[in-house]
Amino acid sequence: MTPNANEVKFSPEDAEPGEVHAQFDLAMRYSTGDGVPKSWQKAAVWYQRAAAQGYALAQCNLGMCYAHGLGVAQSWPNAVHWFRAAAGQGLAKAQHNLAVCYEEAYDVERSYKDAAAWYRLAAEQGHVGAQFKLGRCYAQGMGVLQSHEQAAHWLFEAANQGAPSAFEALHTVVSRQFQDE
Repeated sequence: MTPNANEVKFSPEDAEPGEVHAQFDLAMRYSTGDGVPKSWQKAAVWYQRAAAQGYALAQCNLGMCYAHGLGVAQSWPNAVHWFRAAAGQGLAKAQHNLAVCYEEAYDVERSYKDAAAWYRLAAEQGHVGAQFKLGRCYAQGMGVLQSHEQAAHWLFEAANQGAPSAFEALHTVVSRQFQDE
């Protein structure tokens, strides 16, 4: 019987020779304490090794380590670097994180236009946080032309995925739309 791919766990010996999936698995285990003592420092080392080989999930998680100072010194330049690398490979979570960097001006020049563009890429892949934030961008005209219709569309998508704030924001957008008519 073939084991479920989600249940396959690699050993540190598997990760040493550069097996990217083993490196990522080991990093995840160190970050949660699953079968090994929890250690953000060791997690960051293994994320770094997998990220250096171009593994998008590791790049994104390493970006989060740098953004929050988990196992490494907090560094927005490094966080943005790794988010950008993973986002460029189409990883929705990284696209969302990079959009937040543009919206909040974390080591990049604030650009609502760039933030909205990255939110859109992630939202189109079903990332609920990006759907909510893109809806908010359209509602407020941040980086895009204000559009109650587009705002309602993206907020509805987020609400359909259970985002509690999206329901309230959707109600506000729809109420404003009727007031404007």
